[in-house]
Amino acid sequence: MIVHYIISDSHQYRLLENNTLNANYYLRLLFLPAVLAFCTLSYAGAFEDGLNAFGSAKYKKAYDLWKPLAEKGNAAAQYYIGIMYANGQGVKKDIIKAYAWYSVAAEEQDIAEENRDDIEKKLSVKQRAKAKRLAREFNRKYSAN
Repeated sequence: MIVHYIISDSHQYRLLENNTLNANYYLRLLFLPAVLAFCTLSYAGAFEDGLNAFGSAKYKKAYDLWKPLAEKGNAAAQYYIGIMYANGQGVKKDIIKAYAWYSVAAEEQDIAEENRDDIEKKLSVKQRAKAKRLAREFNRKYSAN
């Protein structure tokens, strides 16, 4: 029997003469894509569930689903959280927070930039300064980049 070895990421796998790898390798090979698929589905699932809740006027539920996504850099969730703060849907109306969430989402969402700019026109000088400070803080914390 001829045995070959493959060295990969400090792991050694035996390659048998029929060119099959040992079971340990297959388990590792299948495990990572399965975990990634599950994470992607749960990530997309939470956003979709939030859209369904938002469309059914269950704003608090939508907020609860989207907030963790927004904090992880999901621009679409950030945009919708901005909408919720701008309109007081599921949260207390707060145009300063709406401005900040739109600012973070604006890196990837053009409509968020437009909404942020519309809010900025309505802010007093003091409110504008507060909104920009909060936007800088949100960008440091929640930016996808």
